[in-house]
Amino acid sequence: MEKEFIPHQESVELKELGFNEPCFGYRDGVNYLMIKSMPHCVISAPTFSQAFRWFREKYGLKSWIEEHTENSYIYEIRPHKLADYKEGEIYVYATYEETELACLKKLIKIVKNKYVMEKEFVPYEQALALKELGFNEPCFGRYDGKGENKGKVWYEMPNQGQETIPVGDVLAPTFSRAFKWVREKYKLHSTITSISQESWQWHIQKPGQQLGKLYDEDFYTYEEAELACLKKLIEIVKK
Repeated sequence: MEKEFIPHQESVELKELGFNEPCFGYRDGVNYLMIKSMPHCVISAPTFSQAFRWFREKYGLKSWIEEHTENSYIYEIRPHKLADYKEGEIYVYATYEETELACLKKLIKIVKNKYVMEKEFVPYEQALALKELGFNEPCFGRYDGKGENKGKVWYEMPNQGQETIPVGDVLAPTFSRAFKWVREKYKLHSTITSISQESWQWHIQKPGQQLGKLYDEDFYTYEEAELACLKKLIEIVKK
């Protein structure tokens, strides 16, 4: 029965990715599996089939396992929403169970890489606003500016500015790149600080101004404060 459930480590990683569905099993936070509902347990233990369905529905990642030869198996992953992902080498496994686990690990890796990367770039709306303000610096990403992929970020080797990407697309700077550009071009220095573990604030200093004159606080996460700070910088520059 326990073989139906994904291992402890993968359960933890799914939780970090946002998995939060009712399960037949729960883990006690270490490794022990309980085949019943235990609300006080912090880690859900989905079955393999439930985990694969979750990836299909949430991320558009279809996966299946095929018999390669009489005594070996391979897995296939076909993205939908993550259309820029391409599988590399095909690995052959001796058992169905080994293949199943390897497939799950790969799905977790794909989603982690995707979202770790995406969080580094400013959102499309702010990238567009920066373009309107004259931003034209080499970037690691660009946003599709047209069609059904409008707003989708593409990763690539550093481009050399707006002239080197497709017409209609928008440069996608990282947050650090955007803040650096505003600091150097408009002499606006910005800082994200924390007064507690659950409260973040941003500060913006104009030339000759002391820290604390222009700020906003009570953001729940660093990322919320970072985005709010960038929006405020854009608002100031536009004026």
